[in-house]
Amino acid sequence: MKRRLLCVVMVVAMALCLAACGGSDSKNAKITSAWSIVEMTVNGKSMTYDDSNRDAKAPQFSCADGTNFTFTNSGKAHTGTLEKSGEKYILHYSDSNKTMEATISGKQMTIVISGSDSMRLVFETK
Repeated sequence: MKRRLLCVVMVVAMALCLAACGGSDSKNAKITSAWSIVEMTVNGKSMTYDDSNRDAKAPQFSCADGTNFTFTNSGKAHTGTLEKSGEKYILHYSDSNKTMEATISGKQMTIVISGSDSMRLVFETK
């Protein structure tokens, strides 16, 4: 009887250890990853990017510390702060009242203007 009870206790303890080690880390990249633009859609017109046409005027996004970001488009840099809201990041620009929303799925990040479907940017981790 004692042996059976000890066996049950050990099985339960191992099951709890396995559940604790399962981790909740998603396989999504982090906002602080190095991002490269791969697609931009403006007013329904799409443009894809690769190493052959990604130049200094192509959209760029960086966020080294998880709070402050820089978004560059057509060579002009815009800075701001971001906040995590559920599965989204809300980007607040220092030079504008507009906000953008970023979502990360796997190794892709999609940025859209909040409340608008006029622009969509897709970045991938480098």
